Amino acid sequence: MAGSILLMNSSQFTVFGPEHPIPASLSGEAILSCRLSPSMNAEKMEVRWIRSQISPFVHLYKNGQDQDGEQIPEYQGRTELLKDDIANGRVSLRIRDIRPSDDGQYKCFFQSGAFYEESLLELQMAVRRQLSLGKANSHYCLTASFSKVSEIQTHTQTVLKIVVTPWRLG
Repeated sequence: MAGSILLMNSSQFTVFGPEHPIPASLSGEAILSCRLSPSMNAEKMEVRWIRSQISPFVHLYKNGQDQDGEQIPEYQGRTELLKDDIANGRVSLRIRDIRPSDDGQYKCFFQSGAFYEESLLELQMAVRRQLSLGKANSHYCLTASFSKVSEIQTHTQTVLKIVVTPWRLG
């Protein structure tokens, strides 16, 4: 055979997401975005947002509609697929009422026929810190509070008060 011809399936693509973690605050909202390259219409594709398993899912868009049949119960009523630019292969997932359990990795999965690709994204909980220093009754008071995401998925707020007696040099 003198030469070979490479046939490229026109439905092949790559999925890209942000290279850095997406920050999120408790009770707030986060927007996770991904896009196809080359740019192409994804209206007839399946777009699936997942955590560690293909099913159940965080959000599913299939046959031109959002599907909620096998959605992870913790995400029901909290997700929305933003499709304003789906004709150019760009979608975003809005997650409302962020919870500690939302922290971690997500996959943005596009499928066209038998071909599919995915991109890994990370949602990272922001830790809020507050610090104040004041003087009360000749004592210095330091108050610090912070919120922390724990492995048991609870929100903890701790207040630390330190009273320091000033030194007097005599």
